[in-house]
Amino acid sequence: MKKMLVLSLYTLIVAGAMMISTSFAAEKSEFIATDQFNPLGLSLPCFTEPVPQSGELLSPPIIKCPGAAPTGDPGQPCPPGTRIHSRDGLVVSELTSDDPRVTGDMTVELNSNLDANYEGPSWGTFRIDLDDDEGYWEGHWQGYREAVDGKWIGTINGQAKGYGGIVDGMKMHAEEQIELCTPSPIVYVGTFEGRIIDPRK
Repeated sequence: MKKMLVLSLYTLIVAGAMMISTSFAAEKSEFIATDQFNPLGLSLPCFTEPVPQSGELLSPPIIKCPGAAPTGDPGQPCPPGTRIHSRDGLVVSELTSDDPRVTGDMTVELNSNLDANYEGPSWGTFRIDLDDDEGYWEGHWQGYREAVDGKWIGTINGQAKGYGGIVDGMKMHAEEQIELCTPSPIVYVGTFEGRIIDPRK
């Protein structure tokens, strides 16, 4: 009798734990989007395909060149062989995906500390305003840029929380690879992908 009671109690505990874990299981879904920024409609030969005119420069970054003076040229902001410290740039790029939860305008704050090869860490905040006023994401990102075959590739990790519309209360974890042809982000193309977590499901 005692063994049966212990077994029954154990069964109830296990069943209860399974019910709790099931009730709190969050729905997770993968996404992928294209991120484009080319506010002047420039054509740069280093891209394999033309980048359509897209996005907007809201605020150019504050540039410092340790040991030298800024050039004033957005394509080459510091003299060759010197470092770039960039702060508080603000741009809007366009995200396009078959998932409406990651389709819209992305406002990105840009900060970076780059060496003489224009490689180094970068960081900032971002906000994605979804098309058709379906809510927005707010979060932060950090990454690293390196020189590859005459271009620069930035690998970025970000986290965000959804507000309103179809993303309210959701969480996002994303990674992006951005391709640039110039030291400053005059034009760039990125692949933005990750996971959306809906804790309500």
